[in-house]
Amino acid sequence: PICLGAKKTHSSDMEPGQAFAEARERALSRLRDVSLDKAPAGGVDTGALAVVQAINDKAQYVTTSSCAGRCAVYAGDGKRVGRWLWLSHDAANESEIEKALNEMSGDAALVTLKFEPPILHVRCADLRAAEELTKTALTCGFRESGTSSLFSPAGPLVAIRSTAAALEVPLGQWSGQNWQWR
Repeated sequence: PICLGAKKTHSSDMEPGQAFAEARERALSRLRDVSLDKAPAGGVDTGALAVVQAINDKAQYVTTSSCAGRCAVYAGDGKRVGRWLWLSHDAANESEIEKALNEMSGDAALVTLKFEPPILHVRCADLRAAEELTKTALTCGFRESGTSSLFSPAGPLVAIRSTAAALEVPLGQWSGQNWQWR
């Protein structure tokens, strides 16, 4: 029940266009104020900046998250428990990777080199805009792109992604004291 004179604040009570406009403004505010960004890097990756700006320049879209892709060396148990030894959104740097491997300590772990391709999440004003963006992403080779949150008052969400360029290569096994190379 809505009290007389109460202001509507919940997105499900808003008109679809109003909910999208408010979601868009919140997302753009987070982009303008890096302190509000939840990403460890803080802010948009340099490699994704141009595409994020191009998308956000269109009134029917707003990016909600982005990653330009990353190269990493990861030490773990193969069950998603582990830690990043080295991580970069730029090209792999052999000397930095070698330094990270030489500083390895701690429990036994399988160490892998990973490349994770770019991913973007884009809130759309309506289904037509989401369909147009999804078709464009698929045409550009982002094969696993798709639309979710179809009935959200804030508008559908498109994930632009592809795992086709993903790479995970075992480098070696750390015994806890020394290396066994693969």
